Amino acid sequence: MVYLREHAMSFKEGLLLLQKIIEEALVSLGIFAPFIYIIIYIIRPLILFPTSILTPLAAIVFGPFLGWIYTYIGETIAACVAFLVARYFGGDLVSRFNTIKRLDVELQEHGLRTVLFLRLVPLFPFDVVNFGLGLTSVKFKTYVIGTMLGVIPGLTAYIFLGASLLSGAYIIPTVVGFVVLSYIAHILRTKNKSIIKKLS
Repeated sequence: MVYLREHAMSFKEGLLLLQKIIEEALVSLGIFAPFIYIIIYIIRPLILFPTSILTPLAAIVFGPFLGWIYTYIGETIAACVAFLVARYFGGDLVSRFNTIKRLDVELQEHGLRTVLFLRLVPLFPFDVVNFGLGLTSVKFKTYVIGTMLGVIPGLTAYIFLGASLLSGAYIIPTVVGFVVLSYIAHILRTKNKSIIKKLS
C-alpha cells in the first residue's frame, strides 16, 4: 500500500509539474492559448497521441469549465478531420478489412445508433473509430451528430479526472463519472450484441 501511495503521489506530482510547464507556456501566449490548445487537439489524431492524457490536462490548465469547452471543440473537429482523411485518402482499404465491411452493413441499417454505440462503448480506441468510420459509407452528418453526442460522457469524466488532481472536491464526481460510463457501456453491450458480433 505504501508503494502504491508513493507512486500515486509521484504520478500526481509529475502531472502537476507538466501542468506548470504547459500553463507557463500557454500564459505566455495570452489570448491565443485556447486556440493553440485546440489546434494541438485537432492534429493529435494524425500522430495518435492519446486523448486520455491530453483531455485531463485541459482541466488542469484552463479549469474544468473552459477545459471542457475547448476540448469539446478540439475533439469534434479532430474527429471530423480524421474521418475526412480516411474517406478521401483511404482508397479501397475497406475491401481489405472484413470488420469494416461488416460494420458498413450495420451502419447502412442503423447509422446513428451504431456511431453512438462505438463512441459510448470502448471496443476500439477513439482514433481507430474516427479513421475506421471514414472508410465506411456512413453519412458525414450522421457521423458528426453521433460523435458530438457520444463523446460527452467520456469527455466529462476525463475532465473531472484532471480537475481532481487539483482539488479533492472533484474526486467523487470523477469516480461517479467512470462508474456511470462503465454501466452505460455494459447496458449497450447487452442490448447491441449483434453489432459486437459483427465487429468480432
